[in-house]
Amino acid sequence: LILYAWLMAVVYVIGVPLALFALLCSKRRAIAARTTRKGGDDLNSISFLIRVFKPRYWWLAVVDLLRRLLLTCFMLILPSAYQLLTALSISMVFAVGHREVGGYWDSVSDVLTLACS
Repeated sequence: LILYAWLMAVVYVIGVPLALFALLCSKRRAIAARTTRKGGDDLNSISFLIRVFKPRYWWLAVVDLLRRLLLTCFMLILPSAYQLLTALSISMVFAVGHREVGGYWDSVSDVLTLACS
């Protein structure tokens, strides 16, 4: 049972972001060519992942998922004395990264992301 738990943890933490990246990478040309937030009919199934990002920043959905996984799952393996400092460091790195990239569809979301980080 413990082996199964570790296996599923690895599948979730590594497999899901890789699968999401592969899905978005396979549709990156259609995402880059979109002129609306949702894109065309071929992007209906993944529009919830990409509609907040500019077309050329299709990969930011994967980065955001990695940020969330680092702030939750990764904290579980650290000693409690290091969790706060590590979470603060991770948040600062991603906040600066989001600010520098400016990958959201509208600039208000960029400012809001920076203010909430």
